[in-house]
Amino acid sequence: MSAIHTTHLDVHLGGAQILHDVSMRVNVGEVVAVMGANGSGKSTLLRACLGLLPSSSGQVHLLGQPLGPTVPWHKIGYVPQRTPQASGVPATAEEVVRTGLLSRRRWWVGRSGRQATVRALASVGMSRRRNQAWHELSGGQQQRVAIARALVRQPELLLLDEPMAGVDKPSQGVFADLLGELKAQRLTTVVVLHELGVLRPLIDRAVVIRRGRLVHDGDPPAAALGNDFPDHDHLHQDHGEYDVEPEPHQTTLP
Repeated sequence: MSAIHTTHLDVHLGGAQILHDVSMRVNVGEVVAVMGANGSGKSTLLRACLGLLPSSSGQVHLLGQPLGPTVPWHKIGYVPQRTPQASGVPATAEEVVRTGLLSRRRWWVGRSGRQATVRALASVGMSRRRNQAWHELSGGQQQRVAIARALVRQPELLLLDEPMAGVDKPSQGVFADLLGELKAQRLTTVVVLHELGVLRPLIDRAVVIRRGRLVHDGDPPAAALGNDFPDHDHLHQDHGEYDVEPEPHQTTLP
């Protein structure tokens, strides 16, 4: 069974076609990087796979089920791109992670859920900041908490959109260590990246999107000169080579 299977997937947004005939598989236990320049369509691909953006044509299957209510959503974790948060958010890091356990059928968290929250925070190196307010955390620390929120439900499939973009070096190192642990556990992971950097040894396969089309599916591509240097910040600006990709704000799984 494939964890993700798309066939002939097209996505139109705002009158423009963003994805063109994308067919791909992500096998159970794989760590797959989705790569491409800003505006290439890689984030749109992730959102379309999760049903957060409507497809114009084609099909998506997640964990063996067609996209829709039969998908076991509780087995899927998703971390969207990090966006600026309102400075007045009163929740603590622990409270943010705990919301990952809530659903339409489950509106409270018991003892086992609190224990799972503690373990998830520990896995991303945030135990000592569990009671700190979200808005007091650095961008990298907020990203770690967001990943813990996705992991707290112990998913079988994890999707991360640009987890390395704009975060500090300690957080990048923590994420690389965490991805290594998840790979050892054979957690199926799909991660959107500009370049592989320190994650290169952990990536089984790379899918490269260019102008909304899948142009490579196989071995990770070689790094451009300088992109794998230790001080590379993994943050790129759009140079106008690709169409600008819309950035919808909906991030809640069905």
